[in-house]
Amino acid sequence: MYLKGSSIHLAILVLLFSNSIIFSQDNNYPVRSRWVSPDNSKPMSYSEWKSNLPDISIEIEPQQKYLSKEGLSSLRQVVYDSDYAYIRGIIRHSDNSKCCHLYPDVSFIVYLNEDTSKILTDKAPRWTDGDPNINGDGMYGLELGNFINPEIAVGDSYKVVFTCYVSGEQGKVTNTITALPWVSFPDNMNLIPNDVPLPPDSITVEKEDENRIIKWKKEDNLTYIVYRRNLADLIEGAIYRYQYEKIAENINDSTFTDTTTLLEENYGYILFAKNDSGIISGHSEDVKDFIPVTDRAIFIEPELYDYIETPILQMVTDWENEGATVAVYSGTYNNAEDLRDSLASIYGLKGALLIGDFPVKWYQTTYYDEENSEWHYQEFPIDLYYMDLDGNWYDNKEKNIDGELVPGSDGIYDGHTATFPQSEAPEIVVGRISPKGMGNRVNIIYNYLHKCHNYRYDIETIRQEFKSLAFVDDDWAGWGADICNDNMSKVYSQNVLVNDIEETNATDYGGRLDDNYSLVHLYCHSYHEGHSFRINNGTESDWFFNTDILPANTNANFYMLWACGNSRYVEDNYCGGVYALKTISGINSIGTTHSGGMTDFVYFYDRLAEGVAYGEAFLLTFQYAGEGGFDEGQKGWYYGLTFNGDPFIIPQPSNVTAIAQEHFNHIPEQISLENYPNPFNPATTISYSLPASGKVELTIYNMLGQKIRSLIHMYQFAGQHKIIWDGKNAQGIKMPSGIYIYRLRSGKSMISKKMILMK
Repeated sequence: MYLKGSSIHLAILVLLFSNSIIFSQDNNYPVRSRWVSPDNSKPMSYSEWKSNLPDISIEIEPQQKYLSKEGLSSLRQVVYDSDYAYIRGIIRHSDNSKCCHLYPDVSFIVYLNEDTSKILTDKAPRWTDGDPNINGDGMYGLELGNFINPEIAVGDSYKVVFTCYVSGEQGKVTNTITALPWVSFPDNMNLIPNDVPLPPDSITVEKEDENRIIKWKKEDNLTYIVYRRNLADLIEGAIYRYQYEKIAENINDSTFTDTTTLLEENYGYILFAKNDSGIISGHSEDVKDFIPVTDRAIFIEPELYDYIETPILQMVTDWENEGATVAVYSGTYNNAEDLRDSLASIYGLKGALLIGDFPVKWYQTTYYDEENSEWHYQEFPIDLYYMDLDGNWYDNKEKNIDGELVPGSDGIYDGHTATFPQSEAPEIVVGRISPKGMGNRVNIIYNYLHKCHNYRYDIETIRQEFKSLAFVDDDWAGWGADICNDNMSKVYSQNVLVNDIEETNATDYGGRLDDNYSLVHLYCHSYHEGHSFRINNGTESDWFFNTDILPANTNANFYMLWACGNSRYVEDNYCGGVYALKTISGINSIGTTHSGGMTDFVYFYDRLAEGVAYGEAFLLTFQYAGEGGFDEGQKGWYYGLTFNGDPFIIPQPSNVTAIAQEHFNHIPEQISLENYPNPFNPATTISYSLPASGKVELTIYNMLGQKIRSLIHMYQFAGQHKIIWDGKNAQGIKMPSGIYIYRLRSGKSMISKKMILMK
């Protein structure tokens, strides 16, 4: 775990909290929740958190485990039958040292039978998931089975050309395929010094009707070669093949117009430079004629991925069923800047889910209490750093002994401005699944992801009654009625308000947590491990701890926590995480890593009433509050806000309920398979039932037994399922009229049937 430490005493925060004091820039909000703990311990400080971080000297480059392709399911499992020919070897420089550089400092291409009209690049997928084709440890590898039209065959020869620009060297290896399947190792390669030109850069592609205009930066004494790929050319699992065909060469210009394209298709281009000696560069970056959009991303700590891959892929499928395009990455980051850069590099991103431990940025604020002549200071983790991808962050101050921020630097941000003309408001929502100190992380995360699927499809009675509870302790008693009756009621048909100052105690609160509420909205002075309810006219504290949450049989789905420090995820067993991750029906919680909480509840519940997801309402409220920039008062409320859980679940997905009842609540006794219509043209719906959850394969064959297309190759839950076959093969080519076999395999069961395509 990255985050360790115990509570220490700080000179920190808080306001003078009494019923008579209101803190807000416009005096519309009651007092903040304040950090209150039984032994008066204070939150973990930045310096303590930092001192307990492990020494991470190796950063694991994030691997893309999954990527949606133009709306197609893209399970990252490439399966070759008898046609794989896997080559692998060591690359050495001329001084015999291993070449440990990575793209774009190195690249390679592969020719089949000395034919330069078609090539594979180092981006082509591997025969199985694992390290990349160039792994930075002196190794390269490639699956020749990606070649198509023609496919590989016994007797074919291949040539790999590897270029290293750091050393200015190039090398090649040639060999002949003697059998299929075939593994050739080692196919070692020695690089030699060469006057290798750099590939062209500053490449752009523009659409002009059916034509594509490719432009680049031209260098003297160089000519250029252009290769193209069709982005619809996918291998099994909807993964790009990365086979290119040559469309132009010997170009002595900085532009080329491709007139052989189709308007409705999309293409990727790479270029090579050739010098007067005939030496050809490595390939340029791949430039597409459109920018693919990825709405949602999941980042997973590498040591967790293999254990939770199954529910992750189920979540991806659920997200795609909601119309999203998804990317999944597994990697380790040494610093928060690198993770933020990764998020910013995903075009069209609306939200991300961080699973496990990831770098944390901290922020500090202070204000001067004129009445008591003292500074109130607090420092806290800030996820807004990852949400606002175009903002600028500064560390120009440090805290002095009085709690005042003075010029200096201490590793904690104290300033935040926007990149003009954007606002300081965030662009994406970031959800966290971080069960710190809660036990077996794998089990908790696995079960949590399973809960998310069950909630979406109304399985196992996980959805609670569509009602809410506002539990409002003494300091906010007069305010709670407005929130419950005027705002929460816009979303939930039944709303219960508890705000009598003598009734709001730990026993009453705990007794209501198993009453099947969909939402619990709590107002209470707290700390990360519990809540302090004021009793006996506010003179004593009645404690409800994190260790009381599970014994109370807590079964609500969503939690809005106006509870100081409840989402302080650097602390063990923080309440926000326990509510969302460990309870039997918990889906998400919204809370803060410092004092206070979200203030614009009117706007938040209005958005939920429109049917948006919880995370989207959270983001929209954040944007609304920060539209004109956050003043110091707003920073005290918003900068510590954190979202725990999947941000893309809506309160009551009624559009899914009917489907869930039809397809998931009735588990069949045996496997079944049908299609309708049959005969069909141009498409048919294949419906099938699974008596048990497990790995499922649904494949189309012709009457010769040749595989036409794999429709399903993934883990699925028991129940009824449907998928449409559009009559096309894996390359997107329409199949001719005839009889086709569709085969379903699940566990040890298999069933095959025939269907007729008629044109």
